[in-house]
Amino acid sequence: PTARACADRYCSVEPDEQKDAEFLAVLHECLRMNYILPNLWRIARGADLTIGEGKHKRRIADGTHIAASGMAAMFDPDQFDKPHKFRSDRSYWSYLNYGHRLHFCVGWDLSNIIMIEFYRALVIRNFEPVLNGRKVLRTLFPWHYDVRYRAPQEP
Repeated sequence: PTARACADRYCSVEPDEQKDAEFLAVLHECLRMNYILPNLWRIARGADLTIGEGKHKRRIADGTHIAASGMAAMFDPDQFDKPHKFRSDRSYWSYLNYGHRLHFCVGWDLSNIIMIEFYRALVIRNFEPVLNGRKVLRTLFPWHYDVRYRAPQEP
């Protein structure tokens, strides 16, 4: 969907629980299609090992450099029906955006809220009402941050 279509369908100034859930599904599918961390690089240590199951079973020698591709996993046809088609109706738990099992992000729920609010602000930025000549944004994010750094004084 285009940014305008998302704005019209999912984003309003006032939060809506159902629309937020649908918008989050769109965001997670966007992340699946353009995964934020395409590869994790590791070195097998300790001993030779075997990973995977069935046709994916592989023997890895000690010291081998390994690229674990989250991007490839997100397009695995064994896990995703029509993996190259954008579908926001996929099961939330099929995504690897927040990791998997023991490596699942403990801040996933907070991150989802931030993602919704951040992208709501981004998408509706041009569609906000104006009050006294200033745009009104009722989300957790201001229009900009002023960051000022003062060097510490020497003792």
